[in-house]
Formats: sequence, C-alpha cells, structure tokens
Amino acid sequence: MSIRATQTKDSYINICVTCGRGLKPFVQMELLHYKVNLEDDISAEGKVFATAKRSLLKDLLSLHLVERVFLVAYAKGTQENLPSTLTESNLLVLLEEQLPQVEWVLKLWKQEFYDDENKTQPRKRRHSSLSSDKVHNEKANDDEMSDIRVRASIKLTGGWRSRLDEDKLRKLITSLFSSTVKGYRIVDDEANVTFNIICSDELVMLAVLLTPIPLSIRKYVNSFGLRSTVCAAMVLLASIQPGEIVLDPLCGVGALLLEAANICPHAFYVGMDIDQSQINKAMLNVEHYQEIAANTSIQLVRGDAQGIPLVHGTIDVILTDLPFGQKHRVPSSLSALYEQSCVEFNRLLSKQGRAVILTGKSMLSSLKAACSKARLFISSEHFVTLGRTEAYILHVHKCGKYELSSHLSTD
Repeated sequence: MSIRATQTKDSYINICVTCGRGLKPFVQMELLHYKVNLEDDISAEGKVFATAKRSLLKDLLSLHLVERVFLVAYAKGTQENLPSTLTESNLLVLLEEQLPQVEWVLKLWKQEFYDDENKTQPRKRRHSSLSSDKVHNEKANDDEMSDIRVRASIKLTGGWRSRLDEDKLRKLITSLFSSTVKGYRIVDDEANVTFNIICSDELVMLAVLLTPIPLSIRKYVNSFGLRSTVCAAMVLLASIQPGEIVLDPLCGVGALLLEAANICPHAFYVGMDIDQSQINKAMLNVEHYQEIAANTSIQLVRGDAQGIPLVHGTIDVILTDLPFGQKHRVPSSLSALYEQSCVEFNRLLSKQGRAVILTGKSMLSSLKAACSKARLFISSEHFVTLGRTEAYILHVHKCGKYELSSHLSTD
C-alpha cells in the first residue's frame, strides 16, 4: 500500500510523526485525540502515519509525544517499490513521478506556515560585503523566485546506503527539482523548509518537514533533564486531574514536573531532591517556565526520597525517574533506595493514589520487588528507550480495585 498527499474536496492531508521506541501506543492515543485516521498499511519503526484534516495542521505542532511532524507527499514499502538492483536512476524516476505531489505539499506548507500573519520568518541574508545595488538586485530576484528556500535532506540506510552515492544523488535531485518545481530554490543553507528523501529497508518516503526544531525540544525548559517525550508519556499514564497534588521526590532539574504542569496546568506540583545543585537548576527552570505560565503552582524543596517530610495520604500522584546507576550516584545501594522509596510512596499516596515510575532495564526486577514489598500494585508496564538505554515505565497504584483510566496496550 502507498499514500500520497492529494488535495481532496475535504482537504485531507497525509502526515507522518516520528517518536522514540516504545512510545508508539502513546503517540497513537494522542493522535486519536485530534481525530485523525491512523494509517496501518505502512509500518516503520519510530514512525506513525495518519490522515488528518488540513485545518488540524497547526494543532499537530502542539503534540507532546513526537519528535518530528512531516507532510507526506509519498510513502511506500520498499518491497513493492523498486527493482532489486537499486540505482540513482531508479530513485530519480520515482522522484520525478512524485514531484507534482511534492510541489503541492510545498504550496500547502507556504499557505499554512508562511503567508499568514503568524508566518515563519526566514533568516536574513548577510549583505555586508555587497553594494547597495547588488543588495537591491538580490532582493528583486528573491521576490521573483519566492521567499521559500528548500533544503534537500537525504537519509539512506540499509541496502540503499551500500548501493547509492549520496553526493551524486543530491546533485541529481537538485537539478531535477530546480528544472521541474517552479518558484522554489534548493539551497545548502539558510533554508526555511526541508524536503526529505528517506530510504530504508522498511520504507521509502518523500516528505516536507514542518518545523526546523524537533517538537521534543521544549521552549519552556531552560536546563534539560529526562527526555521530554518520555516525560509526556508518563504524564499521560498518570491521568492527572485538576486540583490533584503531584509529587516528584527525585525531581532533578524538574523536567518531569514542568512537562506535567504544561499538559495539566490546574494541578499542584511539588518537587524534591537531595542534591541542592539539582534543586538550584530546577528553580531556574521553574522561574523560566513561570514567565510563560504564571498561574502554575510548582513548589521545590530539598529532601530525601527515603524519608519524605510530608503527611500520610496527602499525595494523589507520584511521578518520578528513579536513578539506575548511569548518571547519578546515591549514598546507599540502589536496591535499598528503591525499597525505602516505595515504602514512602505507599505511605504518602491517598486511597486512590497512583505512581508512574521510570527505571532502567537493569533495575526493573528490583523495582518490581520493592513495589511488591511496599504493597504497590502494578497496573501496566511499558518499554521505552532513552537514547541507547533501555528503560521501563511502571504504572502502580495503592488500591487493588483501582483501574487505569487510559486504555493503552502494554508493550
């Protein structure tokens, strides 16, 4: 099966979003919130395809769980796509067939993100070494050609990489694009839209990238900690309700708390860490965030997760990333930290309280044992990756009758 972005009477478009390993179920659930139609015919690791109404295009840039969003001109499984002998000529034939689709996608990008009042401003060109006449002439040429400057991004993996010459292919594509798609220029730098050619053993895709910066890079975070998309998945699992009290007893720089506050702003957040330098960074993060969201309640204190100075049963949600021996040292053994922390979690959680806990694969059995000993019941377990590190998110609760409100499948 293949998909192409075509202009229909209902103005539907094809999109692709990229995400980390293990996050697909979360991403699919978030996409369904926007009432898109998931495309199951094309499957690739770390990518989710969907058909959405054109009117939703800008809303999709507020997705919390994805890295990138693409407007798709063409996507197809490689087994149906090209002869077994892969050459630059084969790929160029495919590209030439699809360039009208690419041109339409570029026009849509221009209408939605450039021509309106909130348009993306292109970088200013450097004219310091040019005379005023040359500057004037270049500006006139810019106006004739369009302010949309396209960069061709080519990513070859698997069999494609061994058979194709990327530099040669780039030159051929640039020549083909320039002679066929009018009103746009392919440039090496200072581009404001990226046309992507992605060829792997799973997939061939031609698409336009909607944002130059990944959505996972949050503008409201000053110092980065835990990966924001993993934070968002944990927040989604927690199902935080307005007015609830949320605690991160090992908050670090506060990345998880800030993600929760951004998604669920009407709850009350408390962050704690034993390391004062981490609390200091978290304070700077919170100050930076509250410049954007002044009404959000986030309190930070120094303290030990093994002896939390809070009253029994006063916390509705615990969100935390337990250390697993890669970045942070702990004064006692990790197993002892897990065991005592889980005892504290049980003590602090309200009757219907729940916790969402992240740990590395190496400490998963220790966390499960600590939860069992502390009478915290595991509702679901989800595999994720943090770069090359394999990790797991556990959703646990205090009451055996508690049912998870979200309907995510367990990886």
